[in-house]
Amino acid sequence: MINRVLKINFEYRVEISYLIFIMALFTLMLNEPLVYERLAASLAINTPNSMTLLFLIIAILNIMAGLLRVSACAHLGSDIMMKKEVQAKKMVIAGPYSYVRNPIYLSDTIAMSATALAGNYYTFAALFIGKIISSFLFCIYEEETLLKYMGTEYRDYYDRVPRFIPKFYPYYKTAIISYKNYKDGLKNSFYPFGIAAGFFAGAITQNFMYVFLIGMIAPIAWFALYRKKR
Repeated sequence: MINRVLKINFEYRVEISYLIFIMALFTLMLNEPLVYERLAASLAINTPNSMTLLFLIIAILNIMAGLLRVSACAHLGSDIMMKKEVQAKKMVIAGPYSYVRNPIYLSDTIAMSATALAGNYYTFAALFIGKIISSFLFCIYEEETLLKYMGTEYRDYYDRVPRFIPKFYPYYKTAIISYKNYKDGLKNSFYPFGIAAGFFAGAITQNFMYVFLIGMIAPIAWFALYRKKR
Protein backbone atom coordinates (compact mmCIF):
# COMPACT_ATOMS: atom_id res chain seq x y z
CA MET A 1 0.00 0.00 0.00
CA ILE A 2 2.76 2.43 1.00
CA ASN A 3 4.76 1.59 -2.12
CA ARG A 4 1.66 2.22 -4.25
CA VAL A 5 1.20 5.66 -2.68
CA LEU A 6 4.87 6.49 -3.22
CA LYS A 7 4.60 5.35 -6.84
CA ILE A 8 1.61 7.60 -7.53
CA ASN A 9 3.33 10.43 -5.68
CA PHE A 10 6.40 10.03 -7.92
CA GLU A 11 4.43 9.73 -11.16
CA TYR A 12 2.65 13.02 -10.44
CA ARG A 13 5.64 14.79 -8.90
CA VAL A 14 5.41 17.83 -11.16
CA GLU A 15 1.69 18.29 -10.60
CA ILE A 16 2.24 17.92 -6.85
CA SER A 17 4.98 20.56 -6.90
CA TYR A 18 2.74 23.01 -8.74
CA LEU A 19 -0.10 22.25 -6.32
CA ILE A 20 2.16 22.97 -3.33
CA PHE A 21 3.10 26.30 -4.88
CA ILE A 22 -0.54 27.23 -5.52
CA MET A 23 -1.52 26.27 -1.97
CA ALA A 24 1.36 28.36 -0.60
CA LEU A 25 -0.08 31.39 -2.41
CA PHE A 26 -3.08 31.28 -0.07
CA THR A 27 -0.80 32.35 2.77
CA LEU A 28 -0.69 35.76 1.09
CA MET A 29 -4.25 36.22 2.32
CA LEU A 30 -2.97 36.28 5.90
CA ASN A 31 -2.60 39.69 7.47
CA GLU A 32 1.17 39.40 7.69
CA PRO A 33 3.93 41.76 6.50
CA LEU A 34 5.76 40.68 3.37
CA VAL A 35 9.41 39.68 3.68
CA TYR A 36 10.66 42.81 1.90
CA GLU A 37 8.62 44.97 4.32
CA ARG A 38 10.27 43.25 7.28
CA LEU A 39 13.64 43.60 5.54
CA ALA A 40 13.08 47.34 5.16
CA ALA A 41 12.45 47.69 8.89
CA SER A 42 15.47 45.55 9.78
CA LEU A 43 17.87 47.41 7.48
CA ALA A 44 16.31 50.83 8.11
CA ILE A 45 15.80 51.48 4.40
CA ASN A 46 12.69 52.49 2.51
CA THR A 47 10.30 49.79 1.30
CA PRO A 48 10.87 50.24 -2.48
CA ASN A 49 14.63 49.82 -2.07
CA SER A 50 14.07 46.79 0.13
CA MET A 51 11.85 45.32 -2.59
CA THR A 52 14.56 45.92 -5.18
CA LEU A 53 17.22 44.27 -3.01
CA LEU A 54 15.12 41.21 -2.20
CA PHE A 55 13.87 40.76 -5.77
CA LEU A 56 17.45 40.87 -7.07
CA ILE A 57 18.42 38.16 -4.57
CA ILE A 58 15.44 36.05 -5.64
CA ALA A 59 16.34 36.50 -9.31
CA ILE A 60 19.98 35.49 -8.71
CA LEU A 61 18.94 32.39 -6.73
CA ASN A 62 16.60 31.37 -9.56
CA ILE A 63 19.41 31.77 -12.10
CA MET A 64 21.69 29.60 -9.95
CA ALA A 65 18.93 26.99 -9.63
CA GLY A 66 18.34 27.17 -13.38
CA LEU A 67 22.01 26.59 -14.20
CA LEU A 68 22.06 23.55 -11.90
CA ARG A 69 18.89 22.19 -13.49
CA VAL A 70 20.16 22.72 -17.04
CA SER A 71 23.40 20.92 -16.27
CA ALA A 72 21.55 18.04 -14.58
CA CYS A 73 19.11 17.67 -17.47
CA ALA A 74 21.95 17.92 -20.00
CA HIS A 75 23.58 14.86 -18.43
CA LEU A 76 20.38 12.95 -17.64
CA GLY A 77 18.47 13.69 -20.85
CA SER A 78 14.95 15.09 -21.12
CA ASP A 79 13.61 11.72 -22.28
CA ILE A 80 14.35 10.40 -18.78
CA MET A 81 13.65 13.57 -16.80
CA MET A 82 10.15 14.11 -18.23
CA LYS A 83 8.83 10.55 -17.90
CA LYS A 84 6.38 9.47 -15.21
CA GLU A 85 8.20 6.23 -14.48
CA VAL A 86 11.63 5.80 -12.92
CA GLN A 87 14.05 5.25 -15.78
CA ALA A 88 16.50 2.59 -14.64
CA LYS A 89 18.07 1.91 -18.04
CA LYS A 90 21.24 3.88 -17.38
CA MET A 91 23.11 5.26 -14.42
CA VAL A 92 24.10 8.94 -14.54
CA ILE A 93 26.92 9.88 -12.18
CA ALA A 94 28.66 12.71 -14.07
CA GLY A 95 28.21 16.48 -13.94
CA PRO A 96 26.19 17.64 -10.91
CA TYR A 97 25.27 14.00 -10.24
CA SER A 98 28.84 13.39 -9.10
CA TYR A 99 28.26 15.82 -6.19
CA VAL A 100 24.61 15.21 -5.25
CA ARG A 101 22.21 12.38 -6.10
CA ASN A 102 19.19 14.57 -6.84
CA PRO A 103 20.30 17.86 -8.41
CA ILE A 104 16.98 18.45 -10.18
CA TYR A 105 14.97 18.21 -6.95
CA LEU A 106 17.57 20.42 -5.26
CA SER A 107 17.28 22.97 -8.07
CA ASP A 108 13.49 23.02 -7.86
CA THR A 109 13.60 23.45 -4.08
CA ILE A 110 15.98 26.42 -4.40
CA ALA A 111 13.93 28.06 -7.15
CA MET A 112 10.55 27.62 -5.47
CA SER A 113 11.75 28.57 -1.99
CA ALA A 114 13.52 31.66 -3.32
CA THR A 115 10.37 32.69 -5.17
CA ALA A 116 8.36 32.26 -1.96
CA LEU A 117 10.49 35.00 -0.35
CA ALA A 118 8.38 37.46 -2.33
CA GLY A 119 5.53 36.58 0.05
CA ASN A 120 5.48 36.51 3.84
CA TYR A 121 7.22 34.18 6.28
CA TYR A 122 4.32 31.74 6.13
CA THR A 123 4.54 31.61 2.33
CA PHE A 124 8.21 30.70 2.53
CA ALA A 125 7.70 28.16 5.32
CA ALA A 126 4.76 26.47 3.57
CA LEU A 127 6.57 26.15 0.26
CA PHE A 128 9.97 25.22 1.66
CA ILE A 129 8.62 22.56 4.02
CA GLY A 130 6.15 21.26 1.45
CA LYS A 131 8.82 20.99 -1.22
CA ILE A 132 11.35 19.34 1.09
CA ILE A 133 8.84 16.70 2.25
CA SER A 134 7.54 15.99 -1.27
CA SER A 135 11.07 15.77 -2.72
CA PHE A 136 12.10 13.39 0.07
CA LEU A 137 9.16 11.13 -0.82
CA PHE A 138 10.02 11.33 -4.55
CA CYS A 139 13.58 10.27 -3.72
CA ILE A 140 12.57 7.33 -1.54
CA TYR A 141 10.59 5.73 -4.36
CA GLU A 142 13.06 6.60 -7.13
CA GLU A 143 16.15 5.48 -5.26
CA GLU A 144 14.59 2.26 -4.01
CA THR A 145 13.66 1.44 -7.61
CA LEU A 146 17.18 2.17 -8.84
CA LEU A 147 18.66 0.04 -6.08
CA LYS A 148 16.35 -2.79 -7.07
CA TYR A 149 17.25 -2.74 -10.77
CA MET A 150 20.89 -1.59 -10.68
CA GLY A 151 22.05 -3.40 -7.57
CA THR A 152 25.58 -3.01 -6.24
CA GLU A 153 26.66 -0.44 -8.82
CA TYR A 154 24.04 2.04 -7.69
CA ARG A 155 24.51 1.03 -4.04
CA ASP A 156 28.13 2.20 -4.16
CA TYR A 157 27.02 5.53 -5.64
CA TYR A 158 24.14 5.76 -3.13
CA ASP A 159 26.53 5.25 -0.21
CA ARG A 160 29.12 7.77 -1.40
CA VAL A 161 27.03 10.68 -2.78
CA PRO A 162 24.62 12.74 -0.61
CA ARG A 163 20.92 12.94 -1.42
CA PHE A 164 20.40 16.74 -1.23
CA ILE A 165 23.43 18.52 0.23
CA PRO A 166 26.25 18.53 -2.36
CA LYS A 167 29.67 17.37 -1.25
CA PHE A 168 32.85 19.26 -2.17
CA TYR A 169 34.56 16.50 -4.16
CA PRO A 170 33.15 14.39 -7.02
CA TYR A 171 32.21 10.75 -7.04
CA TYR A 172 35.35 8.80 -7.85
CA LYS A 173 33.99 7.15 -11.01
CA THR A 174 33.26 10.38 -12.89
CA ALA A 175 36.12 9.81 -15.31
CA ILE A 176 33.82 7.68 -17.45
CA ILE A 177 32.56 9.32 -20.65
CA SER A 178 29.09 10.79 -20.19
CA TYR A 179 26.43 11.99 -22.59
CA LYS A 180 25.51 15.65 -22.25
CA ASN A 181 23.37 17.97 -24.35
CA TYR A 182 23.09 21.49 -22.96
CA LYS A 183 20.65 22.56 -25.66
CA ASP A 184 18.30 19.80 -24.53
CA GLY A 185 18.97 20.76 -20.92
CA LEU A 186 18.05 24.40 -21.51
CA LYS A 187 14.98 23.52 -23.55
CA ASN A 188 13.59 21.41 -20.73
CA SER A 189 14.78 23.45 -17.74
CA PHE A 190 14.13 27.07 -18.68
CA TYR A 191 11.46 27.99 -16.18
CA PRO A 192 13.76 29.37 -13.38
CA PHE A 193 15.24 31.86 -15.88
CA GLY A 194 11.75 33.12 -16.73
CA ILE A 195 11.01 33.57 -13.03
CA ALA A 196 14.32 35.41 -12.65
CA ALA A 197 13.37 37.74 -15.53
CA GLY A 198 10.12 38.58 -13.74
CA PHE A 199 11.93 39.45 -10.54
CA PHE A 200 14.56 41.50 -12.37
CA ALA A 201 11.72 43.47 -13.94
CA GLY A 202 10.08 43.85 -10.53
CA ALA A 203 13.37 45.00 -8.99
CA ILE A 204 13.90 47.64 -11.68
CA THR A 205 10.33 48.96 -11.68
CA GLN A 206 9.71 48.34 -7.96
CA ASN A 207 6.35 46.99 -9.02
CA PHE A 208 4.93 43.55 -8.14
CA MET A 209 2.80 43.52 -11.28
CA TYR A 210 5.80 42.86 -13.53
CA VAL A 211 6.84 39.88 -11.42
CA PHE A 212 3.52 38.22 -12.21
CA LEU A 213 3.20 39.36 -15.83
CA ILE A 214 6.70 38.25 -16.83
CA GLY A 215 7.58 35.65 -14.21
CA MET A 216 4.52 33.43 -14.73
CA ILE A 217 5.03 32.92 -18.46
CA ALA A 218 7.92 30.43 -18.22
CA PRO A 219 6.43 28.12 -15.53
CA ILE A 220 3.14 27.91 -17.45
CA ALA A 221 4.94 27.27 -20.76
CA TRP A 222 7.20 24.65 -19.14
CA PHE A 223 4.21 22.84 -17.64
CA ALA A 224 2.55 22.73 -21.08
CA LEU A 225 5.74 21.28 -22.57
CA TYR A 226 5.99 18.76 -19.76
CA ARG A 227 2.41 17.57 -20.24
CA LYS A 228 2.99 17.27 -23.99
CA LYS A 229 6.11 15.13 -23.52
CA ARG A 230 4.29 12.76 -21.20
